[in-house]
This record gives sequence, C-alpha cells and structure tokens, in this order.
Amino acid sequence: MAEIPSDLFTWTSLGTLSGLTGATVVVTNTAARAFDWAPKWLGLAIALILCLGLAIMNSSAINGYALALLNACLVYLTAAGASSAGAAAVRPKSGGTLESIDTDEQSSAFFHRWF
Repeated sequence: MAEIPSDLFTWTSLGTLSGLTGATVVVTNTAARAFDWAPKWLGLAIALILCLGLAIMNSSAINGYALALLNACLVYLTAAGASSAGAAAVRPKSGGTLESIDTDEQSSAFFHRWF
C-alpha cells in the first residue's frame, strides 16, 4: 500500500514546475477568494517570489537569478491557464456547453480567470 504523504507541499515538490504552479494557483486564488482582491499581476508576483526564493536557496550565481525570472513567467502562465481551465470546467451552461471564457461575470468559485 502507498504511504500517505505527511506534507502537501515540500521544498522538493516546490522545486518542480507542477509544485510551483500549484503553489501559485493556491496562493493567488486564496487571496482572490478570502480578500476579494485579484489584481492581474498578483499571480506573477507570487511566481516571481517563489522562483527567486528557490534560486537564492540553490545558487548565488547571477545566471540562476536570470533563469528564475524566465521560470517565473513560465510558472505564471501555466498557473493562469490551469485556473482558467478550472473556471471553465466548473461553470457549465445548460445544454452541456461550457460558458465562454470572455464573460466578465464575477464568481465566488475558487477557480477564476486571471486576465
């Protein structure tokens, strides 16, 4: 039988694209839901903080920081896509079709469009 993990996020899991993306989605969507505060740049700021934090922990070379900036952009866009896909999947229209992503309707759902 598989062992149940004792930690949901670990430093090792945050060192992966899926870990960084998950953390970015969770923190950004939690801020939007809990504080009704969702500026478009928040997800990028969270991704940048996480990626720079990992670069500081793993390397002191300047090229590590430059790579962290590029990785932050990748993490941000991946997280934004995941959140948008989650928003589209949880709001089906009658008749079995999904609601258009272009609507500006405010939802209280955890997943929402970031831009």
